[in-house]
Amino acid sequence: MDIKSAIDEFNKLDEFARPSPSLVKSILLNKDVPLYLQLRALYFCRDLPIEDATQILISAFEVHFDTFMRHEIAYVIGQSGCVNASKRLSELVEDVSEDPMVRHEAIEALAALKSTIFIDLIKKFSKDPCRAVRDTCILALHSLESTGSASICGCTSAPPSNSAYRAIDPIPVESSDDSDIGNLESLSKVLFNQELPIYKRYEALYKIRAISGDEAAKIIGQALVMDKVSEVFRHECAFVLGQMQSTSAVESLIECLRNEDEEPMARHEAALALGSCGCIDPDNECTKKILEALEKYLNDKVKVVSDSCIVAMDYINESREGVMAN
Repeated sequence: MDIKSAIDEFNKLDEFARPSPSLVKSILLNKDVPLYLQLRALYFCRDLPIEDATQILISAFEVHFDTFMRHEIAYVIGQSGCVNASKRLSELVEDVSEDPMVRHEAIEALAALKSTIFIDLIKKFSKDPCRAVRDTCILALHSLESTGSASICGCTSAPPSNSAYRAIDPIPVESSDDSDIGNLESLSKVLFNQELPIYKRYEALYKIRAISGDEAAKIIGQALVMDKVSEVFRHECAFVLGQMQSTSAVESLIECLRNEDEEPMARHEAALALGSCGCIDPDNECTKKILEALEKYLNDKVKVVSDSCIVAMDYINESREGVMAN
């Protein structure tokens, strides 16, 4: 199948489709395909047979050299349970010439895969000169030492998750109960406390996410713009806000995106979260504000931020087309 025919066939798929490995491969591994289609193909890998997904994802590292796609590939490996890609992930962690975002995502993926054989490697890089790498190693070690060594597969038999979202969280968190719901104030104090271990703040973040609602999203948005110590923490706040899709945190996400002194890891995640929030109602005033912000940074000097704005706008435009079609 030529690439034009492959793109035409791929464009007919909805989010519930199960494309063949060959179609996913033809889209993901072709540099001439638009970025947003490559990303869609990447996420379809989560539902492929594990052997096919592993082979395609490892091959994708030999095609994509931009930070955006490389870190997304590492993320999907972890979420898909591609245990046989662990060695490739470890190589990314050890390669100090890789962008910190890619190394961060590779460490997180090893933790998601429960790759305990790499605990010594992760301990080694917990002293890395890069703060983002160090923080991620701390989180990964906490996760691996808390959950044991059983392998998991996000595609087929993932263990029961306390998260309502389709994602393996970087650290395990016990289910929120009614006492947490009435305890938003105390959880927010933990979230805002920059002197606490990062995994404690992550635990509070996920418990606040579980409470949900506009007030919870506002608190996470405040943490995003107030934090001064960890870009990994700020990027996770933005990621969670994208999951929650609450417009009450849009101003905080825009503030993060437009702060050119902010680290690319956080700005990129804020852009994607804005795209997610803009999909809820593609034609309301809030979405117009989101689109204006994304458009302003489409040509940002930091390529991963620019790429993220492109993808976020594609999310919204695709959502708008879906509404019009119905």
